[in-house]
This record gives sequence, C-alpha cells and structure tokens, in this order.
Amino acid sequence: MPLLAAKPCFRGMQNPKSTKGQNRNLGHQVKNKKISFNVFVGKRGIACTRKWSKAGYVPSLQNTIINGLLLKSTAPVNTSEVEDLVQKLRETYFSISPDEMTDVTTEKQLGICVVYFDQQRVQPVSRFFDMVEVEQATAAGLYGVIKSLFEEKKIPITNIVGYSSDNTNVMFGENQSVVALLKKDAPYVFAMKCSCHMIHMCASYACLKMSMTLEDLCRNIYSYFSRSSLRQKEFQEFQEFVKAEPHKLLGIGQTRWLSLEACVRRVLEQWDALRLFFTSVVNETKDPSYTTESILKGLSNKYS
Repeated sequence: MPLLAAKPCFRGMQNPKSTKGQNRNLGHQVKNKKISFNVFVGKRGIACTRKWSKAGYVPSLQNTIINGLLLKSTAPVNTSEVEDLVQKLRETYFSISPDEMTDVTTEKQLGICVVYFDQQRVQPVSRFFDMVEVEQATAAGLYGVIKSLFEEKKIPITNIVGYSSDNTNVMFGENQSVVALLKKDAPYVFAMKCSCHMIHMCASYACLKMSMTLEDLCRNIYSYFSRSSLRQKEFQEFQEFVKAEPHKLLGIGQTRWLSLEACVRRVLEQWDALRLFFTSVVNETKDPSYTTESILKGLSNKYS
C-alpha cells in the first residue's frame, strides 16, 4: 500500500496563492473529507490494504479534488515519494516495527513502520512503510511476509539494525519467533520489546489483585445504555434535571490501554444522574433485574 500523508498535494498548479480565509475554508473541507473517509472505512469493515484498488474503493476517493487540490489524506502519494523512501532504505541502516492485527472481517494484516536517520534533514525519521495481508500469523508466516516485502523492493535485509514489537511469543519468543528468524539473516539486529506494552501488562496484572467491583459497575452501566436509544433518551431527562453535562457513557475497551480511567471519570461526572435514574428504574419496576439492582447497589455504596 502506498504511503499516506495528511497534507494536501498541489498538482497541476503553478505558484498557488490563497488568502487566509480560503486556507481556513480549505482546512475545514480537508477535515470533513478525512472524517468521511474514516466513516467510509468503518461502516464497511475494510482494512487499508492493496485490495482497495481491486475492490474499487480507492479510485472513487482518488478523484476527490477541492479547488484544484488533490488530497493526499484520501489518495496515495505519488510514486516518486514511495521510490524516494525505498531508495533511502537501500542505502542506509534502519529499524522496523511490525504489528500484526485482525480487522473486523477477521482478515489478518501486518503493518510495518520504519525508522531511519535522514542525512539531509539531520534527524531521525519515522515512516509508515506498508500494510499487507498475511495468511498465517505464525512466526515463520509473518517473517516470510516481511522478508519477501523487502526483497521485492530490493532492500537488503542486512540494512535492518533495529527491531521493536509487542511482547507476544510469535514476535519475541526465544527460539521460534519473528525476531529469532530475523537475527539469522541479520545477526547484528538490536531488538527491544515495546515499553508501552510491558507497562500495560504490568498494570493489568496488578489490577487483577484488586476488586473487580468498579470495573463491573462501569461495564454494566455501559451495557445497559449502549443498545437502547430509548434508555439513552430517558437518561437525558435525568441529566437535565441535575444539570449534568449531556455526555454519553463510555465502554471499557479490551484493546484500548488505560480506557478504564476515562470510563470511571465519566461515571463520576454523571453519578447523581445515574443514581436517580436507576433508583427510578428499580423502584418503579420499569426494568427490574439483577443487573439494574446491582448497578443501583454500586451507585449507592459510598465506598465504590
């Protein structure tokens, strides 16, 4: 997949000039196009892979032109920029950071970022390199994809001097892993585990020793409202009554690190409205159940 950038690209224009008002207007249009693009991807559950061009998604977006400006945010960068990056990687040492993921269509993807020192800019540069589909998410399968990708672009695998990824056995196992296979071809690679991933794991294991009451309360509250527009509308009336901010409740994401804090803050913000709402639900027998009673019990506990 070609590199994506966020800035607009001038094509077919000479000495482009615009006023501040025009630039501001263009900025809003660019932002709207980015939002539309993300909604387009999310609604269809598709991933950013080379399949897009075959499926006919990208061509319709490539023709998005605003006042003669073709947006790079919704179109691949021209070939020269891709070739420029490839040429630099052929001539310099660099580090890679691969990450395997599964999208909502259950197709496995492998994204690769590279970091190298730019001699002209005299600073390290981090760039998104490519994202490809993988058939087997094993160590051999992932490393085979990485190796063939660099060989296809005639980038020496020995130019890789640094490696960083998450701490799974597939990526960082001692014997059979991506980094172990990489070191067979590039023995001087310096490998470092993702510090953010390690901190997250430490925090997660530490939290297992704590009570799950607070986490269960946040999950139950979010689940109660998430699939019912009627309940959300009724809750808005209680928000207005206690003059609370008209914010929605947040859910805890398994793949979003430290998302529990945001959920707790939102529950605390809406505490009075939530307590009155669930008191009404339980006492007026609108929806009596173990879940609503446990939520009310949690909200009524001053030690929660």
